Amino acid sequence: MRRFFTVFAALSMLAGCAAGPSPFEAAKAPVLRTQLALAGAGATVSPARLLPDRIIAADGAELPLQVWAPAEAPRAAIVALHGFNDYANAFEFAGTRFAHDGYAVYAYDQRGFGRTAGRGYWPGSSRIAEDAATAVSLVREKHPGIPVYLMGESMGGAVTMLAATGALGTPRAQVDGVILVAPAVWGRQTMNVFERAGLWLAKQMPGLSLSQRSLPITV
Repeated sequence: MRRFFTVFAALSMLAGCAAGPSPFEAAKAPVLRTQLALAGAGATVSPARLLPDRIIAADGAELPLQVWAPAEAPRAAIVALHGFNDYANAFEFAGTRFAHDGYAVYAYDQRGFGRTAGRGYWPGSSRIAEDAATAVSLVREKHPGIPVYLMGESMGGAVTMLAATGALGTPRAQVDGVILVAPAVWGRQTMNVFERAGLWLAKQMPGLSLSQRSLPITV
C-alpha cells in the first residue's frame, strides 16, 4: 500500500508538469473564477503594479513576491518562475547568490500555487504565461537600461517558453534571454498508457497537496 501511494504521488507531481490544457479549468475555486471573469474579453481592473512584496496583475490578482537585490545598482534583472507544487522562495539560495554577484532577482508565486488565492486550481496556461510577460514588463520598467532575463525551473521552464515565444497567442515577454532549469517538456504524446493513466487520475483531485513526506527520500 505504501508503494502505491509513493507511485501515485510521483505521478501526481509529473501531472503538473505535463503539456496541454488541463481539465482543472472546469472546476476552479470561486475566487479564481471571479479573477478570470474580471479579466474576460480583455477587461482591465487597473494597471498592473510591482510592489515590494507582491505583483498586482491587471485583473486584480495578487501574486506574492520575493526579491533578492544587490547592494549596488544591479547589472541585470532576473524574473524567476518556480516549479509545480512550489512557490517563490524556492529560489532563496540561487537568489541570494545572484544578488551577491550583482543581479536583482524577482520571484513570484504563480497563480494556483504557493500563497495565491485559488491555490491548488490550475488557472490555464495562457493566464500564467500572461503573468510572466507582465512581470517582465514591470521589472523592466523598474530597471530601465539593463538586461532582463526570464528564468524558469521545471513547470516554470515550460511557462518561460510559452511566455517568451507567445505560442498561445499571449503577449510575448520582452526579455533579453531565457534561462531554463530542467524545463517541463514531457507531454502526453510521449507517455505510455500507465503514465497517462496516472496523469488522468491526478487531475481528478486538483486540490491535492503534495510534500516529500509521501516519498521515502532523505537528503
